[in-house]
Amino acid sequence: MAVLHSPMSAKRYATTPISWRNDLGVHLDALAAPSRRGAKRIAGVDLQKPRMQAVAAGVIALAASPHGFTANQLAAQTKRHRPRLRRKYGVRQAAYDLRKLRTKGLVQRVGKTRTLSRA
Repeated sequence: MAVLHSPMSAKRYATTPISWRNDLGVHLDALAAPSRRGAKRIAGVDLQKPRMQAVAAGVIALAASPHGFTANQLAAQTKRHRPRLRRKYGVRQAAYDLRKLRTKGLVQRVGKTRTLSRA
């Protein structure tokens, strides 16, 4: 499929910096930087790593759940997206990754339950 670009749009994209803002208003480069939640330091979300790509795909797949999703459901969904993680990726790793996503504001807790939903 061919995409037509005018010389003006090519020049604009050539000078646009790599760190652009997405629809959520979050700098993609800032996702990889560590954050703080209270006194705790939380690691960043590096979408270049295969594990975080599988977690992101799992969150997107579970985002349509009307009552949210749990860490256990995310672990199962992530294992489907990344077969190599089947033995290594469990509920504890899913909870850790969800903590990182919560700190960045990409998912949020539903009430006072252990259920999360996309932000």
